[in-house]
Amino acid sequence: MAGEFEHLSIEKEPFHNPRRSGRPPRFAKRSDLRGHGQRLSGALSATTKTIKGQIASRPDAYILKLKYEDALSFDKLGVHGVEFISQEDNQVCVVFTSEQGLAIFSDHLAKLGIDDNEITARQLLEAITGIEAWGAEDRKSWAVRQYGFPAVDFFTLDIELWPLEVSGSPKRKEIIAAFEQWLVRNGIKKKDSVNLDSLLMYRVDLDREGAEKLLNESPPVY
Repeated sequence: MAGEFEHLSIEKEPFHNPRRSGRPPRFAKRSDLRGHGQRLSGALSATTKTIKGQIASRPDAYILKLKYEDALSFDKLGVHGVEFISQEDNQVCVVFTSEQGLAIFSDHLAKLGIDDNEITARQLLEAITGIEAWGAEDRKSWAVRQYGFPAVDFFTLDIELWPLEVSGSPKRKEIIAAFEQWLVRNGIKKKDSVNLDSLLMYRVDLDREGAEKLLNESPPVY
């Protein structure tokens, strides 16, 4: 980490999507757009209730997990009220949104097959197969999934936050301030941090209760 481990160089590997190379993307087509929109509207409604029940470091900030098939143009998701932040596997991506974004997303899904002539990039909505909350299990590292937390009163964790925008940007500063305030409120001690354009990471000391709160922490952190 910065300061304590100045000899270490940590870089995040850039994301590559091999499905986009060599041939044009194949977009999903729905024969029943109205039914598709209704199913996704129901999924979004249930997911919204879940994420609003999570512990939050700041209001008006939510994370959704989108399942999709065929191609999904991540850079165009913003027209539907959500912002791409991470690719989890070949058919799952993670997006950030707000109250306004949720309203836009919900409105566009409700209009599918009914009044969707003016919806930009409608094929993105057709590609989505499911909408879920980003929860505690998603936030666990491989080691925590395999072995759990250390069987001691206090221990150290490294926490990677999604690096929304670049280091020094207003949104990045807002995320850092909200997260550090949350740490203080919950008695979690910050030991060190790294804030680079492609990497935002914290090292903290905490107990099991604090770790459980981190796992249930609502976006936009990790």
